Amino acid sequence: KNRVDSLYPDFAALRSEGIEYRTVRDAGQHPYTKYYLEPAKIHPGAGSESARILNDVMEHLFRYLHPDKLPKLKRVIVVDNEVLRAKFEQGLAELDSQGARLNDWPEDPLLETLRIAIPESPYKYAKPALLWHCTSDGSEAAICSGGYSLEKLGGATKNKGWYGAGLYFTTIPSYATWYAHSRTAAYKAGDICITLNWVLTGRPTVIPSVQEGRPLERGFTTHYAVTSRTRPIQESILRGQYTKPMDGDELVVFDESHTLPQFVVELDV
Repeated sequence: KNRVDSLYPDFAALRSEGIEYRTVRDAGQHPYTKYYLEPAKIHPGAGSESARILNDVMEHLFRYLHPDKLPKLKRVIVVDNEVLRAKFEQGLAELDSQGARLNDWPEDPLLETLRIAIPESPYKYAKPALLWHCTSDGSEAAICSGGYSLEKLGGATKNKGWYGAGLYFTTIPSYATWYAHSRTAAYKAGDICITLNWVLTGRPTVIPSVQEGRPLERGFTTHYAVTSRTRPIQESILRGQYTKPMDGDELVVFDESHTLPQFVVELDV
């Protein structure tokens, strides 16, 4: 694989393994292909691409668990959207070209949770990470075909972004499921979807309190906020010492090309 391909699943390998897939061609939308990974049908130690992907998603999913919400993984849908991938790669190259200045992070201990979520990659300045996003009823299809849209800001939350007027992601899957709980009617029946996405973290700044609709802070590429009010997140979240289900963090992204939906994760909670 070349440098950027190292981020993505090996779609050709999935096809060669006989993984079920379907290409979606909706009018007015970018066509994309969905690969369906069923945990019951994939042996975790098989050494296959499907097993590697499933293990990686499960590692992200069960990294932080609220003791009252232990979800069952029903299915992982791997998304291959060539148009969105090209857009993301352009944003990745442009951001990474800004160089070492992006490594000058503020000295704030709250950023440690975000640091931990960033894997090693060739893009040491743009710092891509797999982060979670909550979807509302049926919106995962629109996200997979058209990506994340700043024009739709506030459509689900009815506000312009508590920590900035951008796109919101989290390192904490239980925080995403809590949002899905509050916004998805299907949750009452036990079924929800959250997405796992490539997000360019770049150079974040910590936003200490709610500042609805705040524009991007000059000199930074993202905003980062911690929603746990009773103790530092690296103590309450990383050690599993939750004070409430909505403990979590939020990364705010202000450029659509800095995001790429990669997986739709279906849960029974």
